[in-house]
Amino acid sequence: MAALSPPCRSPCATMPCLPGSTGRSAGGCCSGPAHWGVLLAGGQARWDLILWLLLGAIAMRGAGCVYNDLVDADLDRQVTRTASRPVASGRVSKRAAWGWLLALCLIGLVVLLQLRWEAQLVALASIAPVAAYPFMKRITWWPQAWLGIVFSWGALVGWSELRLDRLEVLALLYAGSMAWVIGYDTIYALQDREDDALVGIRSSALAMGGKVRGGVASFYAAALVCWATGLLAAAAGLDRQPRLAADGGASAVASRHAGSGRQRQRARPLPLEPHGRPADGAGLLGRGQRLMCNLYRMTKGTQEVAKLFEVEAQAGLNVAEELYPGYPGLVIAEGQVRSMTWGFPLVMKGKQGQPLKPKPVTNAREDKLLTGFWRDSFVKRRCLVPVSHWAEAEGEKGRMTRTWYGLPGQDLFAVAGLWRWSEEWGEVYTIVMVDGHPQMAEVHDRMPLVLSRAAQEYWLEGSPEDALALCRTWEDELTVERTEERWAGGGTTPKGDPCQPGLL
Repeated sequence: MAALSPPCRSPCATMPCLPGSTGRSAGGCCSGPAHWGVLLAGGQARWDLILWLLLGAIAMRGAGCVYNDLVDADLDRQVTRTASRPVASGRVSKRAAWGWLLALCLIGLVVLLQLRWEAQLVALASIAPVAAYPFMKRITWWPQAWLGIVFSWGALVGWSELRLDRLEVLALLYAGSMAWVIGYDTIYALQDREDDALVGIRSSALAMGGKVRGGVASFYAAALVCWATGLLAAAAGLDRQPRLAADGGASAVASRHAGSGRQRQRARPLPLEPHGRPADGAGLLGRGQRLMCNLYRMTKGTQEVAKLFEVEAQAGLNVAEELYPGYPGLVIAEGQVRSMTWGFPLVMKGKQGQPLKPKPVTNAREDKLLTGFWRDSFVKRRCLVPVSHWAEAEGEKGRMTRTWYGLPGQDLFAVAGLWRWSEEWGEVYTIVMVDGHPQMAEVHDRMPLVLSRAAQEYWLEGSPEDALALCRTWEDELTVERTEERWAGGGTTPKGDPCQPGLL
């Protein structure tokens, strides 16, 4: 790149992170592990994240090189290949180099602010090993191993932006990346073996001596084994929802998405079932099936929900802690906490063909989301429903009691929902249901679609295909609280009429 670049009068053009004469990669070696982490964690659709991490890798790779040149200026003057570096040669003053370092760090700060707080902490934790790296060549024969720790750190950042589970896969990715870095930087160090030996610089190239060729091959082989094993482990289980820290399941629905009612959609058409709203309820509510979840708790106040989900709250919202079909409940939609009626109105017809009072359809089966009744809301109006526990009826008919289910250590989590405007009840919402958890096997075969923190943004902002991919049973443990409290009716419609909820 330096050979093809026009002459530049400023010596800063040869500073790292610009196409200059240092012969160093401008971030490619750092951005690779970060991008691998994103892709392996299931972020294939996150081009925004991939591009931010690329920018961050270029900036912080450059900052690290400038810092390394400042620390090693005296040593660089004694090595033929590095003597012409800007700081070592005196073409750039140390003051100017520190200024350039600060500018690159400010770019890195902009990138850091795009990440979730978990990923921010992981990224900030890299400062110590980065700062220590220039001194490693003075105290260990394996500074390349320390470089592997530093250059592979992006994998940890990319992964933690999307999930904090499946750490065995991340460990294999990270180990493979470290081995890869040791291999290629040992080759790089071979250029300087003679000078390094004279001035007292240590390296893996000197440590391996005459066995360096076999040593490099071994590190590359180790990288391939780790990566292959990681891919196999990922293929065996990374199709599950991403899990992030135990923060109550609350979504950090980023402010950059707040207020946006439009869902990102892919160009290719979705497979559709026949359109048309059902004329009656025959066969739609599931003959012979037990009713789905028609009671849940939400024990947090409106402002607390808004804070946990990092969204705004409509003024004057007031909902009950226990919610039945037809009750108003809190919903996160279009960047706000809003109050909506639980249940899409379904108008049934009587024996004479006359319309009956509408019934609230409180649950939507995941395999019916592309049918006419749900499709428009699923494509355009997905939402989150904050829940503390949901209840199922257990026991003999007529003597059923409430059994409550929740997530360990979480007072509030999010389940997937759909919403729309209705002429009958105004804004309404429904909860999406998937196959039941094994812990529910004796009680029910369906459960709400619980969304991890990382999955929530995909549900709200992803394409319909992204959202469908999330429709899986929660795989972690549930809390189960069996009570002697009698199971009570099915709630009322917004006009006070008794109702029974439906699953469609």
